[in-house]
Amino acid sequence: MPGVQIQRCQSGQVAIDSFGAIDLQHESLRLSNAGRHEEAKAKAQSSLETRLKIKGPKSLDVGVALQRLAEVEGDLGNHQEALELAKRAMMVREGLRGEQLDAAVSRDEAARNLEALGRMHEAGEFRKAGPRGADGVICGGSTCASFASPGASLKTCVRCRAIWYCSPACQRTDWPRHKKFCKK
Repeated sequence: MPGVQIQRCQSGQVAIDSFGAIDLQHESLRLSNAGRHEEAKAKAQSSLETRLKIKGPKSLDVGVALQRLAEVEGDLGNHQEALELAKRAMMVREGLRGEQLDAAVSRDEAARNLEALGRMHEAGEFRKAGPRGADGVICGGSTCASFASPGASLKTCVRCRAIWYCSPACQRTDWPRHKKFCKK
């Protein structure tokens, strides 16, 4: 695995350079941004495998890696697989204290894939299904830089009521993606 160094410690345990997993994650994102989704998927899978070895299945690092792989699967149009990965990421992140924003991000990714699968009502309900209910929903803008905190003053799409936005600008920016799925 490129960028990941494995060394034997005196105690016999394997120490893995976690920076290699981070590098793989960043490379996956760069490849996705360049439209090279299959290559991005391979990097995201390698990052996940490495993080599982380092931290085990219930760490924030693994939740982040699952989230990244879900995003890539969604980019590839594999929405059912992306949905399952996002749900796994959400479960890991919800199980960690103080990680409500991370869990809300994964919940929103799962809901995006429910939208793509034509399950709009379920997408809206899923976004609200976190431990804080509708107060745990984040801005659904695909390029939202603010990542409005869960519980912030968000407005729902008046047409489908399945997604929330922090501002009209975020809703307009997300409209090209969302309009394919938005239904009354």
